[in-house]
Amino acid sequence: MDGFVVYLSDDDMDMGQRFDNISTWLNTYECTRSTTEWICEGLEIEDYVVQSHPDVSPAKWHLGHTTWFFEQFILVKFLKNYKCFNEQLHLIFNSYYKSMGNHWIQGDRGQLSRPTVSEIKHYRQYVNASINELLTGYLDEKARMEILSLLELGINHEQQHQELLLMDIKYNFAVNPFNVSYLTENYPSSYPCSASYLSVKGGLYQIGQSGIDRFCYDNETPRHKVHIDSFQIRNSLVTNGEYLEFIKDNGYNCPDYWYSDAWALIQSQCWQAPLYWFEKEGHWFYKTLYGEQAVDLNEPVSHISFYEAAAFAKWAKKRLPTEFEWEVASQELALSVSNNFMEKRKFAPVLSQIDFTNDNHLISLHGGLWEWMQSSYHAYPGYVAPEGALGEYNSKFMNGPMVLRGGCYATPEQHYRSTYRNFFNADKRWMFSGIRLCKDNT
Repeated sequence: MDGFVVYLSDDDMDMGQRFDNISTWLNTYECTRSTTEWICEGLEIEDYVVQSHPDVSPAKWHLGHTTWFFEQFILVKFLKNYKCFNEQLHLIFNSYYKSMGNHWIQGDRGQLSRPTVSEIKHYRQYVNASINELLTGYLDEKARMEILSLLELGINHEQQHQELLLMDIKYNFAVNPFNVSYLTENYPSSYPCSASYLSVKGGLYQIGQSGIDRFCYDNETPRHKVHIDSFQIRNSLVTNGEYLEFIKDNGYNCPDYWYSDAWALIQSQCWQAPLYWFEKEGHWFYKTLYGEQAVDLNEPVSHISFYEAAAFAKWAKKRLPTEFEWEVASQELALSVSNNFMEKRKFAPVLSQIDFTNDNHLISLHGGLWEWMQSSYHAYPGYVAPEGALGEYNSKFMNGPMVLRGGCYATPEQHYRSTYRNFFNADKRWMFSGIRLCKDNT
């Protein structure tokens, strides 16, 4: 993946400084686009079109939708005499922006053999050339600021889809009865971890981003104060070995551990283990991006729904952190040691020995696996959604999915911030999600 980009260091920049250098942003754009295509390099043509679950989009749809985003939100508005590559693609590649017009049903994306993969690749090239034309032409300061602000959003949007691509590729391969591997390297093993709990002092803390000196999504704003009580947070994620003890203790068959709707779900779906796990000859295995593997007991457990995370926490006589506790712990205890993001090319939630060089920090808090929070997804106090179609990006979902924090091994590192708020419905588990526990001070 030689196309990984080095981003502007914008921690101390205001928005004007961030958008001074057009050539740097053009390079960032090009590298982001090439990274998406790198993810797909190992796919056969048939792999691009399959949709094995309504939540899982075909790879070719991701390639088209991210291209549509740049076309519709930048080129149509700002490039003089721009002609859309194909007007009919708007229906297919509009994901959910109601104010942009009709869109195809998400669960039916795999029903369409056309546009072809080849046509979508040409679409990407066409839009890339048009973005280059726009950015290398004359732009007054106002247009430059507005275009590059939208370009930055589009880049981050495509980085989100890079993670989604890997999630969806894994699912599409995992349901295949053959032992299909996306990657050919040996599966990375995890270093054994000794779990402990670290204390966080109670008090008044600042949460969120200002949205001024660096990129963030609108749902991370406005920055505001919260009060938390003192608590303890586990230094490491729950492992496969620990989760296996929950399974052996009949955890999936004891209603005391489960929310009412969760209990109904696991009964109807016959859940007895995390997604991708299966038993063979008395041993547990799981499907990975490296194909079928024996479950590594030292590895953090992944592909866990919020329901399973909450049930495990109750079984363990602990709880999940709130997203505010998690962010405060990140401020107070996290060190940049060996964060496992996409650039590491370890497409599994592995723990390396370097993670354990300091006893007083949180391991893999950033990268590795998204961590479920005991927090539902709602707007921060004082939040105002952006005007127009981009206001639908986050605000339309602020009605109660569950929050995840921390990023994962498929998240681009330069896309990530400790204030990043991911969210999914409580039953979803095809994302790269895991469990970190908390407990109250007693």
